[in-house]
Amino acid sequence: MPSCCVPGCNSSQHIPGVSLHALPANELQRRACLQAIGVDSVVGGKRVCNKHFVDSDFEYRWRGKLHLEI
Repeated sequence: MPSCCVPGCNSSQHIPGVSLHALPANELQRRACLQAIGVDSVVGGKRVCNKHFVDSDFEYRWRGKLHLEI
């Protein structure tokens, strides 16, 4: 089951209201994303839950889908 890779976070995709977002593959964008959520590194996976971002970090796309804009 996919879950958030931020240390200490137990959020997973099966928790209502939680959405998981892939970290960028590009190293510069990845570092910017990690800096935005206030962590130096992550453990295991490559997804971060929406709880670590503010609303302005997202853009709503068609069908109401959230897209991370960092």
